[in-house]
Amino acid sequence: MRLSSTIQALRHYCSLLLVAILVTACGSTPTTQAPTLSLDNLPQEIASAEQLSSPDKDNRFIELASQLYDLAEIEQASSLIDRVDSNQLDDDQYLNYITVASNIYSADQAIFRSSELLNSDRLTQLWDRLSIEQQQQLYRQKADTYSQLGNAQASIIERIALDQLLIDTLDITENHEALWRELSQLSVEQLSELETTSEDPISRGWYQLASISKQNQANLEIKRIEVSKWTDVNPTHPASLELPMDLQLLNTLIEQRPRKVALLLPMQGKLAIAGKTIRDGFFAAYYNQEQGDKPEISLYDTSQESVTSLYDRAVSEGANLVIGPLEKNKVIELQQREQLPITTLALNYSNSTNTNTNTNTNTNNTSSNNINEDSDIDALQPTNAPVFSKPLYQFGLSLEDEAIQAADRAWLEGHRYAMVVSSKADWSKRAVNAFVERWQERGGKVIVNREFTAKNSYSNTIKSAFAIDQSQARARKLKRLFGKNFEFEPRRRQDIDMIFLVARSSEGQQIKPTLAFHYAGNIPVYATSQIYSSSQSVGKNRDLNGIRFTTLPWTLDPENRDKNLVTQKLKIPPNYERLYAMGIDAFLLHDRLNQLARLPNTSIFGTTGKLRLDNKKRIVREQPWAEIVKGEAKPLPYLTQDSEDFFN
Repeated sequence: MRLSSTIQALRHYCSLLLVAILVTACGSTPTTQAPTLSLDNLPQEIASAEQLSSPDKDNRFIELASQLYDLAEIEQASSLIDRVDSNQLDDDQYLNYITVASNIYSADQAIFRSSELLNSDRLTQLWDRLSIEQQQQLYRQKADTYSQLGNAQASIIERIALDQLLIDTLDITENHEALWRELSQLSVEQLSELETTSEDPISRGWYQLASISKQNQANLEIKRIEVSKWTDVNPTHPASLELPMDLQLLNTLIEQRPRKVALLLPMQGKLAIAGKTIRDGFFAAYYNQEQGDKPEISLYDTSQESVTSLYDRAVSEGANLVIGPLEKNKVIELQQREQLPITTLALNYSNSTNTNTNTNTNTNNTSSNNINEDSDIDALQPTNAPVFSKPLYQFGLSLEDEAIQAADRAWLEGHRYAMVVSSKADWSKRAVNAFVERWQERGGKVIVNREFTAKNSYSNTIKSAFAIDQSQARARKLKRLFGKNFEFEPRRRQDIDMIFLVARSSEGQQIKPTLAFHYAGNIPVYATSQIYSSSQSVGKNRDLNGIRFTTLPWTLDPENRDKNLVTQKLKIPPNYERLYAMGIDAFLLHDRLNQLARLPNTSIFGTTGKLRLDNKKRIVREQPWAEIVKGEAKPLPYLTQDSEDFFN
């Protein structure tokens, strides 16, 4: 079991113990320990509680909700705690209610409800009456809630306040790592501003250290020097006494970084443009690293020779890291080798679940790899393969990752009933499958799933999805029945609270207005990165107004140096921009794989998104979110998961 999982289990146990103590101690009258609740007699217990007068009724609801929480019946616990009228409770009872309810809402990922509860004026007024243990618990929950809401600054404030109350070394380490993750969410500009405006030296020190780390992310040697300078100036700061784990690893990462890298990419054939674009991004990052030792790079063309022979040649010529190949079938070929003597970062995903499966390695699988209007490199399927002992990591631009993020985002924003609208393209179907699987895993329901085939089918698809055609048919039937005309406005179905749209920008420009025409313009729409193109005019993108979508970080940064180089000087077509960014991140990852493997909760902020390693040795990208406002992409705050179960 990983350390973070153990810590979470201990925290959960302590939280349950505290709740049990509070439920017994803070009731309106002393009681003996309540008998264990049985789900079979829950309806009778609720009915019995209903017969009581407040606040006895509310305290009984709290008690039952707490026991349901202990039984991991979170949905029922949440439903019951919602029935408590906190205005009827005295101060001690209210603090008990806050403790129980915040646990339940946190477990139910009802982050907006949890935020409202933890920031109530009454709790603020009663804060000094809380015990140290209660304050610790609520500081943690406030920090976690702010984190899930994307308010990193507020989460940081709570973590720093919590740090002053902690004594146990394990608790301090856990809190520092959580605080460091929140600090990493902030930009260099935000960190600099907070450093300038902060009056608290402890807070100011954290902002300084995070700014140093972020400014030198691409150069480990410079980062080590600057961190050492900071600790010399701040020897008694909590972060100096115990540096965040990724900074503790700097010496090891520098000592173990690869000295010779073999870059395996196709330079001819159907994938030549894709291979050359990734190569250009890789070398751009390489030459932009102005200081420090750089690895020697050797380029091998995978379009003319088997990947096995190229791999063996690269190893014999001294490579201690392989980056590539790009072709899926060649990734599978490497995966099926009995041994991989050196660390390998494949630039695609294998969907092979059986390493003994026979694969025709003489074909290129170019139908899914070819970059054109109908098939993108990011449409490739990710692997479902188990974790192998081989040092094979996989990194790509998976559209499935974006679909999963769309499901997570919509869920965290409170939606539960989805409609899916997509094209019939293979890449679109894979995205839909990933969304539906994640949505149902979370407990959401897909009410309607529709595909469109052509422009003239958009209206009919939407009408059918919202049952507007049935409403119109009923109206016609009534007119025939009564023999006269009457005023009629079609009604759409009301059991849908969000739409997942998988379409290209040109398609979305037709579909979004069609939704408004059919009385569904107020339903939130979530989409993948294909929905927005910065190369299009603002006028065309206005038809996409209101759509929320995930995108590359540089889409939201007009001053980004790499983005401006791509669009203004290199003039790389929009379909290939992401591959250039992928090349940049391949270089960023070349000396960070050990860090990601040793610290599973660590993320690196790359050009393609926030990068982390899952338990299948896949580099998973979490892209930022934006909303189209007046034809332009405007950034949205990060929303994070409450449970690491959804990350692996």
